[in-house]
Amino acid sequence: MTEERDPLLRYAHARADLADRQAEIEATDPEEQRARATERRLLRMLVAMVVIIVAAGFVISMIAILLNVGR
Repeated sequence: MTEERDPLLRYAHARADLADRQAEIEATDPEEQRARATERRLLRMLVAMVVIIVAAGFVISMIAILLNVGR
């Protein structure tokens, strides 16, 4: 099949063109940039909270082990 007659290939090209246009719009949209900045900030906070919770659990378990050594 040639490229002009293949509907799947035309569909794939149309989707690629649409994705390119959408990416260009999102790259220049100030609201989108603010939203992504907020998402990055919230993701960093989430990762920090997970690390703090895991580290606190480790510290608490080590303290419990050290307190039970003398018994």
